[in-house]
Amino acid sequence: MEREFRRSIDSLDDVFSFVEECASAYSLDDTIRLPLSLAIEEAFTNAVRHNFSSHQSLSLSIVTDDRTIVVNLIDRDAKRFDVVYPGPEDIDSRLRQGNPGGLGLHLIRVFMDSVDFTYKNGNSIITMTKNVDK
Repeated sequence: MEREFRRSIDSLDDVFSFVEECASAYSLDDTIRLPLSLAIEEAFTNAVRHNFSSHQSLSLSIVTDDRTIVVNLIDRDAKRFDVVYPGPEDIDSRLRQGNPGGLGLHLIRVFMDSVDFTYKNGNSIITMTKNVDK
């Protein structure tokens, strides 16, 4: 399933509804729904906040093959962003210093089983995968 969303924090309610629609269609239980929702919220929010110069919509797809759930968030007209994943020790240090930078990316990695970032033709694509046992 795939949908386009207006680039706005105000679109989060629609994003959550879409995630719930997919979770119901795919018969996902709450142990999958919650981390999936949190990871998608964080990725969507990051795209809105950090690519504020784009007015393009964001594309979100969620598919499953009964063993994995694959989420793609496509941010069009994006500038290249080199993602650096801070380790848990670095996160603790940053938080003690009052700098939460990188915490959202760390949380996405905690909630999901794999996370990949690609940049192609002006599009920033985050692919998040969650393993499921049905």
